[in-house]
Parts: sequence; C-alpha cells; structure tokens
Amino acid sequence: MKIFCVLFISLFAYSCLMGQTLELPAPQKTGGMPLMEALAKRVTVRAFDTTDISLQQLSNLLWASFGVNRPDGKRTAPSANNKQEVDIYVLLKKGAYVYDAQNNKLNQVTPEDLRSQATDQRFADAPVQLIFYS
Repeated sequence: MKIFCVLFISLFAYSCLMGQTLELPAPQKTGGMPLMEALAKRVTVRAFDTTDISLQQLSNLLWASFGVNRPDGKRTAPSANNKQEVDIYVLLKKGAYVYDAQNNKLNQVTPEDLRSQATDQRFADAPVQLIFYS
C-alpha cells in the first residue's frame, strides 16, 4: 500500500510538468449493446487478454468512466457534491497518462511502464490499467 501511495503522489507531482499528449478520437456515443442485455450478460472473469486495445476503445472507455457529456462540463458519472475531483490515470506499455476529460486527451506523466508497480501482479500484463484518484 505504501508503494501504491508513493506512486500516485509521484504521478500527481509529475503530471504538473506534463509530458507528451495522446490525442484520442471522439468517443462513440451511439450503438453498442442495450443496457438490460449488457447487465444480463455480465460475468466475472479471472483471465485477461494481453492484446492492446485501440485508441477508439480507450476513448470510449474513458468517456464512459468520467467523460464530459454536457455543455456545462458535467460528467458521465456523479461525484460528491458535483466537485468532480476525480482524476483517471491510464497505465499503458508506453507510459502513464492522466485523462483530460475536457479535451478528450491523455497527458503523459511518465514514459515508464508502471503497470507492474501499480496493481496486483496478476494484472501486470493487462494492456490498460485505470486508476481513479480523488
């Protein structure tokens, strides 16, 4: 847990310096499976694919997680007292990023692959790890 906290403090401090940005395509907001069907098919799995996901899939996932869905800047997910103090860190092979929901892009905080340091080792090879920090 200590390493976890130190990692996030380091990421937050470095995010102020901002490395490269990764522009994401606009999220696809239509199509997909109906909610009730998705809930009916939901299962827990213990095995994960190590195949990278596309930028489109990542954009869709981040937008659904905490993206901007209204002209006034409000988000797809609620937050306490609408403070919207949640940052999503995205860990990829090519580095760690923080999600900029207003501009739908990722700002690099480090080019290092931190996936093995951030989570349980069972998930170290997962192509994407999302860390919600508030």
